[in-house]
Amino acid sequence: MPEPSPIKVDLQFCFKGGRNYVQGGDIYNAICAWLAKNGFVDAAALDLSMHHLCGKNLSGDLVELTDPVRGEADKLVFRFKSGGKMYNLSLHESGEINCRNPYPEDDILKVAQFDATAKSLAVAEPLPFTNIEIVVALNKELLKRLFPEAKGKWYFARVQLDRPLGETGYRKIGVRFSTHFNFKLTRSFIELDGEKLGIIYYSLGN
Repeated sequence: MPEPSPIKVDLQFCFKGGRNYVQGGDIYNAICAWLAKNGFVDAAALDLSMHHLCGKNLSGDLVELTDPVRGEADKLVFRFKSGGKMYNLSLHESGEINCRNPYPEDDILKVAQFDATAKSLAVAEPLPFTNIEIVVALNKELLKRLFPEAKGKWYFARVQLDRPLGETGYRKIGVRFSTHFNFKLTRSFIELDGEKLGIIYYSLGN
């Protein structure tokens, strides 16, 4: 039986603040919005991997994943479960970004609560940002506080979530450092009201 035809996916972005690349959180948000709009309302086991920075809009093919190795070599891959099936979305840069929005990231960090013993950073009040934006900002700041001697910049590399992070209200949202692999990759737990929802990975680059 022939495999189903791929579903074309096109994602548009605006740069944030002074950045010349698309934040991993924005890519995650755009994919989740596309999934919800196109009927994948039960998406779970979400896994977004980035192997380089993206400075353009993104396009790709969504396919049912019958070969678990398929797509692993792609530079930007999103996988998820829906309707009892696994899907793979391989994305590539496809067009210039022609807009830019302000991004007052410091508004998140101003109210963040740092726990040096638990190696965690969290927010306990509502903010005008998406949940993944808060998580991304908190994790980068947490790594900077824990490892001030690290040379370079911290970049989003991967996020794995049991279910979409969503935009539901919270009493407390944060990240808790787990481990690092010679700084090439770090791992932190994402926590929402004390429940671990997933893992976020960062890498140290130039």
